[in-house]
Amino acid sequence: ISKVLIYERGFKINLVYKENILDNASFITAYIKAYHEWLLYFIEKLEQKINIIINSLKETQ
Repeated sequence: ISKVLIYERGFKINLVYKENILDNASFITAYIKAYHEWLLYFIEKLEQKINIIINSLKETQ
């Protein structure tokens, strides 16, 4: 996992903490939403890297 991905996850989760949510259910919901957004970002970046590898393999053949 690259440093950018770890930073992005930390950034999104940190935003949840900055909201100062007092209700536990609302906090958990916001935390899960932030983590979900990061997972989508992670998957997008992973797909980009996979496509780069696939394209480079096609070029070498």
